Amino acid sequence: MGTAGPEIGTVASMPHLTGNDALDWLAKQADRPLGDVQLASGRALAPFSRGMWRGAKNLLVKALRALQAGDADRAAALVARAASLPFDEHEKSAPAALAAHLMLFSLVTDALELSDDSDQRWLDNAMDVLASSDELARQDLRDVLAAVDQDYELSLTMHRRLRAAVRTVAASPELRDMTDLSRADLADRVLAILRTIIRFDNGLKAKISDVG
Repeated sequence: MGTAGPEIGTVASMPHLTGNDALDWLAKQADRPLGDVQLASGRALAPFSRGMWRGAKNLLVKALRALQAGDADRAAALVARAASLPFDEHEKSAPAALAAHLMLFSLVTDALELSDDSDQRWLDNAMDVLASSDELARQDLRDVLAAVDQDYELSLTMHRRLRAAVRTVAASPELRDMTDLSRADLADRVLAILRTIIRFDNGLKAKISDVG
């Protein structure tokens, strides 16, 4: 679906975050040549920035596992470590902010790309999560949906639905551009994104199960 990535199957074949194999899949997204290893400008991450991002991503994947295991304290500690990584002067972004954003972007766009053209369950799910999330999580998911609307060639109906969803959340600077956040505030935002990732995956799994 769309021209930003190949149509390689149906959304039912997408791995889910309910198992370690699926989390390993999410962790490996750093190795993809397009999409989440590039910035909005199309520039690939510099080697130093890629290393910083991978370090943050590895911590955040562990935090995801801890959240799913019900260990909120361990998850918070891992996110705090990620938020404490040195600021990336080359990309002008905190590695944890960039990693969290790209993990969410990757999950949503993979759901899109693995869907048939007529299958809008990925979008139904994204809109459900957007409508029911707290404000911190809503902002980051809004940014992802705005990027999808801009970067993918979808049906007119999907573009209209995406734009309607985006309009429900006021625009603000993207997390990776908010360089004045304290480490504690950054950690709160990143934790909100991780919870959104889990909610998105669980919601999509439920929609697929309802049909299947």
